[in-house]
Amino acid sequence: MVTELSIERLEAEANRTSPLSILAAFIIVAGIALVIVTAISWVLLADKALDLYSYDLAVRDTAQAGDQVLDTQATLESYPRWLASLPFLGIALILVGIGILLRTFVRRVRLRMAVTAIALSYLRDQRPD
Repeated sequence: MVTELSIERLEAEANRTSPLSILAAFIIVAGIALVIVTAISWVLLADKALDLYSYDLAVRDTAQAGDQVLDTQATLESYPRWLASLPFLGIALILVGIGILLRTFVRRVRLRMAVTAIALSYLRDQRPD
């Protein structure tokens, strides 16, 4: 009777979805999104650089405050400073999500070990002598 209750409890535990695995999936997706957004931002910055360097050097050097050339140059100098850390943050989120998933896998393996131990003890008790 104790074995049946334990098996029912373990079966209910095996069918339950862990909230940590759902959290890990969201963290991994957020990390992938950060890496993709960063890649797209770098492509857009390359287009801005093409715009800036399409002007002559004399035009870039003699630009007055409020000119489009200076706005483009300010964008090219400021965005990479904060954009450089985003891929590392994205990769860190991906690795944290993988670590959480590995933790849930270890829990599942321990659960399967408990089921196997109960099954083996049941089979041992039912063995004809």
